Amino acid sequence: MSVAKRIKQLGQDTKLRRKQAALKKAKEEAALNAPFMVAAGNVSTKGDQASMQDPFYTLSKSNHSKDPVYYCARGDDQITVYPSAKGMPTIWDKDIILFITGHILAAKNKDELYSSTIKTTPYEILKVCRRGTSGKSYAALDDALDRLSGAFVKTNIMAGGEYFAERFQLITTSERGKLKKGKKDRRLATLKITLCDWLYNSILVNDVLTYSPEYFNLKSPIDRRLYEIARKHCGKNKPSWPISMHKLLRRTGLKNSNLVQDDDDLKDSRQVKALKASKEVGPENLAKFREALKALRSKIKTGKVGSIPDYRIEYHQDKDMVIFHNNSYQPKSARYRGIRHDSHSFQSTKEKHTDILHCVS
Repeated sequence: MSVAKRIKQLGQDTKLRRKQAALKKAKEEAALNAPFMVAAGNVSTKGDQASMQDPFYTLSKSNHSKDPVYYCARGDDQITVYPSAKGMPTIWDKDIILFITGHILAAKNKDELYSSTIKTTPYEILKVCRRGTSGKSYAALDDALDRLSGAFVKTNIMAGGEYFAERFQLITTSERGKLKKGKKDRRLATLKITLCDWLYNSILVNDVLTYSPEYFNLKSPIDRRLYEIARKHCGKNKPSWPISMHKLLRRTGLKNSNLVQDDDDLKDSRQVKALKASKEVGPENLAKFREALKALRSKIKTGKVGSIPDYRIEYHQDKDMVIFHNNSYQPKSARYRGIRHDSHSFQSTKEKHTDILHCVS
């Protein structure tokens, strides 16, 4: 092993040990905490970085498949989602996870009592997630809870420095009080929801990111997914982040694109074996992949992808690349002088675009 690789490995090991130590300390502090009642009021919604990077949630509201969905992420990372009786958890269902994560972390940061279990009302969830409060909205929330609590996930992606070998539910709901409004209108009145340890670990070690409130105004599922990818990789401290269109499509989770890998990703024989064992790779999936790729490329190229909070998307046809630009980026010098910087000027020349593209692996 070269000196550079050795140093890199030592750095990764040190980071992992720090996460494990922080997780142990946080668990000891929260061990005796009972379920806590979520206070009314605005709290920043937050999400774990793992599900922002890889597609744990389907983008389709009509995905009622009973078959497990396999996803081969970077390297040896793997995700398998086993749907509930009502189908796969959707990216709209994830709003509930964002709500819970935000409130637990807010209580933790204020040194208040907290745990992986919260008590809240459906009205609070619907209000924060900018949903309606009609009977239909309450019924949709009930279905979302069924999908989240009924689905099982199996992954070797670590959370807080720990592996989870067994399948786990994203949430469990042990209390769903109903308030009778009429013969046909019975709305949820109270909720007690427990977050799974895999997600809870991410909160304990602060491995989460804040979502823009405008995220909940995004109606298109692909717009929501692109925002998550931009927030995770471009963040708030980078002027821009480039990615090839093929890799971007896989990260969105569109049209079983997770089952079709680039040649570079198929160098590992274990991945090839796993993909063949899943019996999902075939001509029909290749055709779906190409169709989805063409549709996404066309949307980004023509600007039909909706407005994404905090970021703008640029498509480079010659390289088949997508670049996410941070609208609020400021260089350190500008921050110190209190000058607001426009990120467009950083990408205003062709040479700088070319430099960014050459840096992409």
